[in-house]
Amino acid sequence: MKMRKAGYAFLVILLMVIIVFGVIAYKTGIIFRYDSDRTFHSPVFGNGGKEIYFLSRTASGISWGPGIEFFTSPAKIVFLSDRFSLMSMDVSTKKTRLLCAWEAPHEKSTHEQYRNRLFGYPGTGLSVKDNRIYFAIGVDIRKDGPNSRVNEWLVGYYDINGKYAVETKKWEQSNEMPDQWPEDILSGDLEVINYRNKAILLSEGKTGKLDVLMTVDDFRDEEIRNIPLEEYSHRKQIERIRTLRETNKRLVEQFREAGLSEGEAMLKAGDELEKMGLYPKTPKITAIVVAKPGEDYAAFPISREEFLYGLFPDIEKAIKDTGAEVGFWGNYIKHRDFDTSKKINEYLAEGNKQFYVITEDKTYLMTIIR
Repeated sequence: MKMRKAGYAFLVILLMVIIVFGVIAYKTGIIFRYDSDRTFHSPVFGNGGKEIYFLSRTASGISWGPGIEFFTSPAKIVFLSDRFSLMSMDVSTKKTRLLCAWEAPHEKSTHEQYRNRLFGYPGTGLSVKDNRIYFAIGVDIRKDGPNSRVNEWLVGYYDINGKYAVETKKWEQSNEMPDQWPEDILSGDLEVINYRNKAILLSEGKTGKLDVLMTVDDFRDEEIRNIPLEEYSHRKQIERIRTLRETNKRLVEQFREAGLSEGEAMLKAGDELEKMGLYPKTPKITAIVVAKPGEDYAAFPISREEFLYGLFPDIEKAIKDTGAEVGFWGNYIKHRDFDTSKKINEYLAEGNKQFYVITEDKTYLMTIIR
């Protein structure tokens, strides 16, 4: 009797050991395992801010191997499915509906991926214009080794009224660059935020209130309370670009009406945007007439021929309009018959910002303003 009980106990322990090792082997990929993932991509507003359009990706496959980046070789995976769905969500009710779906046509061969990106790199972009949802969907999957990649893109638009999709590029290899944060992520005071492809959030600009619209199944609600909103909100950048674009357009039109050519108006508008702080300030150079060179800065004679060859366009423009700030050329072109460009370049490379120019019996003090 005791022997029988001891035998049962041994079998139970053995079974538990087998189960534990089986679970570990499954989790670590020592044996074949089933993997799946669901992510959200590129949410944007539509229908006057009443709806949000986004892409939902569901992928699954059979994988094996540890695939720990920096420590082991990539895991192996065979795709079972990879589906991208264009979805619509009613902002007020949070109800969703499927508009269109596509299956990424992966070959039924083995791919190599590390487990932190087992299903590759999806690249997407959505924008809404004239009752159309323009989409770009890409999948970056390693193939035949860790340094080999296949970039496949599906590009086109979905007609909202007609409820049909037009594909202008169907899973072709190309270098698409979708806009990750188009202006369509803003609607008045609201901003739709894609949080790590795991949750779609709605942010109120004035109050900073966050509303969770949709999450994946394993998303933890407590993550919302700890989200650094400034890292995921792009309102400031978008509003700055919008202000820059509208101000530039207004200034160009203003200068065109004043009689300037298109090119002159654009250059003058750029100068005004710099003064407003909307453009980064570019270096300028000015010239003032002085009696003779001082000993405080280096002096460089420049011949008439050097100006005719166009070696110093900014200096020439500055001395023709003394006191005015003109764009600083810098790194002047070298000429085989003259060494002035080389000398000035070397002088400026040392960090000097002022120098004298002597030309046609006149001396100018040049000042670089950065």
